[in-house]
Amino acid sequence: MGARSTASQALRTCAAALAVLSAAPPAHADWRADIGTFRIGIVAEPGGGNTVPGLARLTDAYTNALGMKVEFVVARDYAALIEAQASGRIQYAVYSALAYATASERCGCVEPLVAPVDADGAAGVRSVLVTRDGKVPGLTAIASHRIAIAPADNVAGSLLPLTGLAGEGVRIAQDSP
Repeated sequence: MGARSTASQALRTCAAALAVLSAAPPAHADWRADIGTFRIGIVAEPGGGNTVPGLARLTDAYTNALGMKVEFVVARDYAALIEAQASGRIQYAVYSALAYATASERCGCVEPLVAPVDADGAAGVRSVLVTRDGKVPGLTAIASHRIAIAPADNVAGSLLPLTGLAGEGVRIAQDSP
């Protein structure tokens, strides 16, 4: 995926989040006063510096929808974006699946608002396997390693990954480590 399409995807995701955020009932409006300025983090296109096409229009749209001051923080990469969220410099960010998993592991300070959507409009769910030091060289080696997985009734964190692994010929029993 090219840099321009990545930025376009990020802007579409921001627009979807805007729709979710603007639907919040007015009874919970006191959070705006607590925050003051709502800071949204996004990753710049490679070589784009702090310039993101269409950012002024997006800032205006968020400001109007939320009824408060909105600023975008443009990060050079996902590592910088995660650090901005972990340190509290931003309240919202657009992440890839792997960046989201990394942020969740790093600070536990993220919560999903929207799911990824395919070009045909189908909602997608992704699970990410994070390993240390390349100790799991491939999927077939998983069965002989300890892995952490969500509870058995969790669709994205357990059921889908186990089904996907089974499709690859990797079987993990309920009572395995």
